[in-house]
Amino acid sequence: MKFKAQLQHNNILQRVVQSLEKLGKMAVLQLSSDHIKFIHLGESDSGFQLFAQDNIFMDVVIESANENKIFIEIQIENLQRALKSCQGAENVTIRLIKKQKHPILSFLSRAGRPLLITQDIPIRVLTPAQMNHVKEPILPAAQVCILLPQINSIRSVAERMKTVSDYITISANNSGNMTLRVASEIVEIETYYKQLVNPQLRKSSKDEFENEEEYNEHLTRPFSCSISMKNFIKFLYAHYIVPTSIVCIIIEQHAVIFTVYISSTAIGAHFEDQSNACGAMTYYIPAHLK
Repeated sequence: MKFKAQLQHNNILQRVVQSLEKLGKMAVLQLSSDHIKFIHLGESDSGFQLFAQDNIFMDVVIESANENKIFIEIQIENLQRALKSCQGAENVTIRLIKKQKHPILSFLSRAGRPLLITQDIPIRVLTPAQMNHVKEPILPAAQVCILLPQINSIRSVAERMKTVSDYITISANNSGNMTLRVASEIVEIETYYKQLVNPQLRKSSKDEFENEEEYNEHLTRPFSCSISMKNFIKFLYAHYIVPTSIVCIIIEQHAVIFTVYISSTAIGAHFEDQSNACGAMTYYIPAHLK
């Protein structure tokens, strides 16, 4: 088993790790020839899942019996400390090595010609059998896809809402409207957003509908899903990444999926073509069925 790569976009990886730190102490990293993937699974009863993928490596050398994929479990605090030590470095090399028969993820950074800094992180290498059950969920077709407004505006709303209920209902339609709603026996709070962008889930035309009225109803009908407020707050820690854009997909009475896109060129800049992103974090949050 062998892994060696040059790290580019260290600042992006730091922001991703900072958001992961809020979710738990440990994470699983999947190392491959062209990307690094972080995997975080919530408590067994929450259903919360996060898969974060970044294209931040150059000159990758990897050898593994598992189709050149290596899974390692790592303490997030240790990874964050290593990345901070690499700030301002001219180049950073990451290697998978062994020291005294223990697996180590080693960061070698050069900060000026005479100064080399080495940071070693203890890890646990996971077997394919241990990871065989960890897969991104297979989900039914979604009804609506919508770009979220600025994440900090949603955070301020969620901070007020979380004192009212343990659950939040997210509704959206295919005409750029979205609503966040919480309710208790004595109070109800609803926040409405309009003129948002609806990326196409698939190509559709009026010819698929019997008449103009049915087509318009398809565009304006709201689709809803209630989810755990605790899981929603976990997703909002993505603000540490300063994302370029966030897509929300609603599968009614089944799940809400948030995909957070990360740009390597313009922090916080909004762009429509997510294919230009250097990475993405996908949060799967199951529905709360009453």
